[in-house]
Amino acid sequence: DAYSRCLLSKPEDPVLMRGMARACYGGGEYAKAAFYFDALHTLFPKRISYVLNYAMAMVMDGAADSVVNEMYKLEYENPDNTMVKNTLGWVLLHARKAEQALSVYEKLTNSKTANGDFAVTLNAFYACLANGKAEQGVEMLRQYCDGLDAGQRKAFPDMLADAMEEDAHLLEIYGVCRAEKGIILSQFDY
Repeated sequence: DAYSRCLLSKPEDPVLMRGMARACYGGGEYAKAAFYFDALHTLFPKRISYVLNYAMAMVMDGAADSVVNEMYKLEYENPDNTMVKNTLGWVLLHARKAEQALSVYEKLTNSKTANGDFAVTLNAFYACLANGKAEQGVEMLRQYCDGLDAGQRKAFPDMLADAMEEDAHLLEIYGVCRAEKGIILSQFDY
């Protein structure tokens, strides 16, 4: 509400727009957040973060299909940017383009910059599940887990369970049910 009132008097203030976008996203108003992130991108076309946040808001609003081409363009312009590739893969998964997402994640997980990044590994795991390659996905998670210290390894099953619960909607798109989640999690009892 405070951002809305302030934006009435300063409608193009980037600090207020950014605050409004984040507040909307945090409050689940994804279409409104996407509007403000898109406006910020128009004002600052070189800031990749605004496009990525716009894409994520569109995904959360159920409109992943509408940003696929924009994400491919951004990935073409920034071929070495791990965040761009990860977001492209995430958008593709939500747009039900599982094979394309897997291709993105296979390249990404083979790069040194993404090695050890839980978000990338998790999303690559989801891409494997979406393509019927659960064993490959579990092996990817195991390799990630092998790089953790003993305490982190012990906490890993809970971290993975929390992530899968948070991403339940995506997993449901690809028919990953509670029983399958349980089988996957049982692979990491340390």
